[in-house]
Amino acid sequence: RGARRRPKEQLARWGPAMDLVTPQDRKSCCFTKSYFKFAKGTGSLLAATSKDIRSVKTGKDAGGKTEAAPSVRYFSPREVANIHEIPAEFGFPASVTLKQRYALLGNGISVTVVSALLKYLLTEPPPLHAAVALTGV
Repeated sequence: RGARRRPKEQLARWGPAMDLVTPQDRKSCCFTKSYFKFAKGTGSLLAATSKDIRSVKTGKDAGGKTEAAPSVRYFSPREVANIHEIPAEFGFPASVTLKQRYALLGNGISVTVVSALLKYLLTEPPPLHAAVALTGV
């Protein structure tokens, strides 16, 4: 729910340039606020299987035969929120449209990553070359 399949024409035109991932993958492209609005460069699309990715990229299956329409779709807003580690209890008000949800989640960052960076920046001693530059030694 909330995520729609890519139209066949969009996959045919932009498929080789799109970042496609499967549920087993552990990385994806950054989701931007234009996700769901533009065809490429705005975040990964979810393919049901690696076979679907091969079909989009080549138009053929492993045996060289033309594939049926692959099962590829946008990540749902909840799935994008999960990637950003937003708690499951979080929900958008009913008045926020699907497009607005993607825009609000786009260009978001993981709280866990920011927390680790701040801890490093605020508690770790500076590297030796930085200390030398500051003291002029």
